[in-house]
Amino acid sequence: MAFEFAWHEITHPELFPYSRSSKRSQHEAEVLRLLTDLRPGGLERMPRITRDMERMESVTGVDYDEAGVPTRVIIEAIQQKPHIAVAYAWVMYMAVFSGGRWIRQQFANAGPEFWTGQSETARAEKDGIPQAPELPGFSFLSFDGDADGEDIKAEFKSRLAVADTLLTQQEKQDVIETADGLFELCIELVGELDRRIWWSKLYRFVPTILTLIVLLFGLLVLYWVDNFGYLHH
Repeated sequence: MAFEFAWHEITHPELFPYSRSSKRSQHEAEVLRLLTDLRPGGLERMPRITRDMERMESVTGVDYDEAGVPTRVIIEAIQQKPHIAVAYAWVMYMAVFSGGRWIRQQFANAGPEFWTGQSETARAEKDGIPQAPELPGFSFLSFDGDADGEDIKAEFKSRLAVADTLLTQQEKQDVIETADGLFELCIELVGELDRRIWWSKLYRFVPTILTLIVLLFGLLVLYWVDNFGYLHH
């Protein structure tokens, strides 16, 4: 949401006059034109994510606006170097196209009854491929149209190829370094989730572990009394 907001801001300076540069070079203007035309219709995720967050808030009672996401850092970085929006677009959108749709399918395997509470006799199919529903709270993993986003992805890649001829070597290096940083953040996020899940599983077993320790201690005491208690008489 942060990078899409920043993207919208730098490509619509008439709506955000405070972010407009006093004077842009011809190259900077061309980069902004590239970013303005880069996303095909249906690729933007913010409307769906906003709807998903509203759904999540209604279910969990958590206010995600107070979750502490460092959006300002992302927005300021893209304002300073608009071309790095290419890195955010490539990493985040490709993640939704590949792993995101796979995750969505795993969720869908639970069945519509799990997600909606309503039974469904058969899953809709087209060309023999089961179609995953737009799961409540996870609609950002789905795309409009019959191609499930494949047509959007192909158009996005085609438009992205223009960046290879337009960006300078330094700008390309900025994009690569930003993309590397995003991958590192994603790896850290997965690691953090793994750690939290591990600890939550451990906490569930704490009562059982304590019970076993108490039983073991009791057995050791009985063993000691039976075998060495006579030494005190």
